[in-house]
Amino acid sequence: MKIKAGQNGKVFGSVTGANISDALSSAGYEIDKKKIILSQPIKTLGTYDIDLKLMEGISSKIVVTVEAE
Repeated sequence: MKIKAGQNGKVFGSVTGANISDALSSAGYEIDKKKIILSQPIKTLGTYDIDLKLMEGISSKIVVTVEAE
């Protein structure tokens, strides 16, 4: 994901489950934002392991890389 960020690596705003859901949709994967588990919004650049709760008892992990535009 690309987002506007300052020189110190801090993003303007944050990356939320809705942002991740939109990015997955544009890649052809329909994942509801409620199924993306974030303990808190992402506010710095980097690589993050994100949990997806797809169905009861079925979960998966994805890696999200947040980069400056």
